[in-house]
Amino acid sequence: WRNRDTGLATYSLALVNNVAYNVVEFAKSQMEWMSDKIMKAFSDQRSNPFQFKYLTICHSLKEIERLREPKVVVASVDDLECGFSRELFVQWAGIRKNAVILTSKPVPGTLGRTLIDQPKLNAVELQIRKKVELQGEELEDYRREQLERQQREVREEAAMQMKLRRRTLDGLMAESDEDVDMEDEEVGGLQEHKMGPARTYPMFPYHERRIKWDAYGEVIRPDDYILAEELKERVPAMITGRVAFKEEEEEEEE
Repeated sequence: WRNRDTGLATYSLALVNNVAYNVVEFAKSQMEWMSDKIMKAFSDQRSNPFQFKYLTICHSLKEIERLREPKVVVASVDDLECGFSRELFVQWAGIRKNAVILTSKPVPGTLGRTLIDQPKLNAVELQIRKKVELQGEELEDYRREQLERQQREVREEAAMQMKLRRRTLDGLMAESDEDVDMEDEEVGGLQEHKMGPARTYPMFPYHERRIKWDAYGEVIRPDDYILAEELKERVPAMITGRVAFKEEEEEEEE
């Protein structure tokens, strides 16, 4: 295409693939991993071999149709079993002026391998699958199935909600029965509680220590940070002091 004497300039050149743009852009950013010749050309002349001047990158068949004819299209995959190459083959193979150029040898059992093994093949039978709109009885059957599915989902949802309600009611009834039994008899020698405006429950006595605060935050108790060794030394002195204090109180009373 760069050489005008070849006559290829009259053909539009295109690459069609779902990720064609991403692949080319990624290749442009990997120049340091290529040959010394390419790296030198890029360093001296800022020439990037992936900066295509005559190649048009396409991502759909509609973009291919908008190109000027005649055209050369590089498509994937090479075995012609799926992808853009398969779709283009189905559209263009019936026209005699078109040609198929295979750049590699596909695996046996594929359409591309069949064309290579039988170069004089004039006709080939293909199985084409495509989406079509439903009509007539098929459309009515589809709508009926969708309606039945929606009704079934609604019934299942209603049944699930009913089960949840029953479980909630059973749990509330069980809790109310336990409360009545607790009111009628003492539990473990604890104080009996009766129904009132503010419901209370039997519990063991617990004294919650209130935390003191000042302008700098929580008040620190030095006793909480005493080391074990210091605590062993201070305990006998504390006990002796308490005993002496008690003896003085007894003498005063006498």
